[in-house]
Amino acid sequence: MITKAKDAHLRVRGYLSMVIADPWDGPTDPAIVTAAATQLLEFGCDDLSLGDTIGVGTPGDVTRLCDALRAAKIPLTKVAYHFHDTYGQALANVLAAMAEGIAIFDARTFARAWP
Repeated sequence: MITKAKDAHLRVRGYLSMVIADPWDGPTDPAIVTAAATQLLEFGCDDLSLGDTIGVGTPGDVTRLCDALRAAKIPLTKVAYHFHDTYGQALANVLAAMAEGIAIFDARTFARAWP
């Protein structure tokens, strides 16, 4: 898929889910995330979206993962984050990621009917 997209001159964003924790296996080892992220970049992804898709991450988790990415020589300019707000930490996690230099976030807005 990446090759076909690149042949069509399209940008490719690779997605990794449950980068903080997995509901079945518990906390995700940052080494697993960095290995998978490195492989996606080697496959040709232009950038990566790292998802706390069950919403259990804390700002400390975000900082530790950014440290691990840096140590693995993954440029944070190629990293986006995707946070869920299961335990009310999404905005705090965005701020922690921004403090680490992350500038891209997956986001969703909801249309509201105003009276």
